[in-house]
Amino acid sequence: MNKDVKAQIQLTPLYDVHNSFNASMISFAGWKLPLYYTGIIQEHNHVRSQVGLFDVSHMGRIEVDPISTEKLEHIIPIDIKNMKLGRVKYSILINKSGNIIDDLLVYKLKDTILLVVNASRIKAVNNLLSDIPGLLYKELRDTAQISIQGPKSEMVIKRIFSNSDSLKFMEIGEYIYESFQYLISRTGYTGEDGFEIISIRDGILKIVSILLEYKELKLIGLGARDSLRLEAGLCLYGNEINEEINPIESGLSWVFDKKRMQLENFYGARSIKNNILNRPFLKRYGFKINEKCIARHGMEVKNNLGIKRGYITSGCFSPTLDKSICMGLIDSKWDEKEELFVSIRKKIVKITKVDLPFVEHKYHNKKRKNNE
Repeated sequence: MNKDVKAQIQLTPLYDVHNSFNASMISFAGWKLPLYYTGIIQEHNHVRSQVGLFDVSHMGRIEVDPISTEKLEHIIPIDIKNMKLGRVKYSILINKSGNIIDDLLVYKLKDTILLVVNASRIKAVNNLLSDIPGLLYKELRDTAQISIQGPKSEMVIKRIFSNSDSLKFMEIGEYIYESFQYLISRTGYTGEDGFEIISIRDGILKIVSILLEYKELKLIGLGARDSLRLEAGLCLYGNEINEEINPIESGLSWVFDKKRMQLENFYGARSIKNNILNRPFLKRYGFKINEKCIARHGMEVKNNLGIKRGYITSGCFSPTLDKSICMGLIDSKWDEKEELFVSIRKKIVKITKVDLPFVEHKYHNKKRKNNE
């Protein structure tokens, strides 16, 4: 690796922590991040049964001035204006063609709108935002972020932030601990109950040092993060979603605000509306494999006559189900009675449709009206 490439690799504030726990490090989206510490399956199971800490400081964090709400709604198809303070919504960023530039979380705070986007898409997101005249925003590069996930996440968070248990799923609050300010949301990417915490670098280092003293909590790497999100049936940018896959094919029709869809007042609205009214070319499905092999991203899915029906978007061994699982984009005209197959290491393997998510979500639920 030459010096120019090395200079592009960024380190999170927790880099020394990862090394002190003997993490196996990889380069991901321009960052040096832990793939695992003790093993992907062991870490995966710990999150499902106890609580795990993920370093997600590589994610992009962008503040948008509330006076730019109307402009922001050109590229985010939810009703940000009428979101209640302290709410969080999952959405997508779209361009004028109705293509997905990224998926993200939108946080409605008193003095700002916070966007958390994927590290691999931060340049594309900045390009999209900068193309909107008068939109006021800034990237929060001096902050860090961690995710605490698992059935015991509330228990450990309460030890530091005593009233954090009042947060419901997809809510965010502002907290102070030893002079540091924190944004804490009840969100995550695992299907488990959990919290995500944002602060300045020293603030994150402070609470991580405390959290690591708790015997229930373990550090978790990117490997388990991916298998957990796949069990939860959640999309990954570059796999289930990208600029070539329309949101309807990805199964994301639910992210569009109904009133805004009727008004067609966001980028690509008419094109997306047509995709909803007319059958899309592809549809996202979940599958299981009853053999000891894994279907990987990009593998073609065919019927028993060798006719292509689609392709695999993500696949892994599911520690929770003790079998191989995968998601794929399949021809929307596919008759579900027709058997499907993939070729894995020159062996033809049957895949069987199952409902998504593969593993039931265990979010801290609270029913709300759509605009909340």
